[in-house]
Amino acid sequence: WYIIAQQQLSIFIEQVGALRETLSLTDPINEAEDEYSPTGPPMSPLTASYFFFWAMCDLSPKGNGETLASATLDVVREIGTSPHLFAAMEALERSRMGLWVHQGVEGDRVLLRELVTDEERRCAVPSGYRGAAGEVWFARVLPPGAPGLDAVVMTTPYRLVGTTPAQ
Repeated sequence: WYIIAQQQLSIFIEQVGALRETLSLTDPINEAEDEYSPTGPPMSPLTASYFFFWAMCDLSPKGNGETLASATLDVVREIGTSPHLFAAMEALERSRMGLWVHQGVEGDRVLLRELVTDEERRCAVPSGYRGAAGEVWFARVLPPGAPGLDAVVMTTPYRLVGTTPAQ
C-alpha cells in the first residue's frame, strides 16, 4: 500500500512543485539534487529512496516544518482522494529516518528495534537486503498500514559498519 501511496504522492508533488507558489520549496531541492544525486562520477553515496524522502518529506527550507510533501497534502486534502490512500500518504510525510537494531529474521521479514523508542517492528524490506542480527541500520521504517500487516522499510537501509548498540 505504501508503494502505491509513494507513487501517487510523487505524481501530486510533481504537479504542485511546478506552481510558482512552491518555488521556495523546490529550488533548494533542485540545488541539492545537483550536489547529492549526480548521474555520473563521482557517484553519490545517497540512494534514490533516501534522497526522495529527504527532499520531499524532511527538507524544510523555511525552517517552519513545511515541506513539499506537506504543502502537496494540503492541496490533496482540498481536492480529495481515497481516505485510505490519503492516510498512507500522510504516514509517508510524517515518517522519519531512524536508527534500528537488527534483531534477526523471521521467515521473509526482518525484526528491527528502534534505538530511541525501543519500539520493535516486524518489517518487509522491499530493497531485498535482509542483513544479520546485531547490525545497526539507518532507515525509514513505516508502521503497519493496517492491522495484520507488517511495517515497511521504505528506504534502502544504510548499515552502520563498526557500530554496536549500547546495552
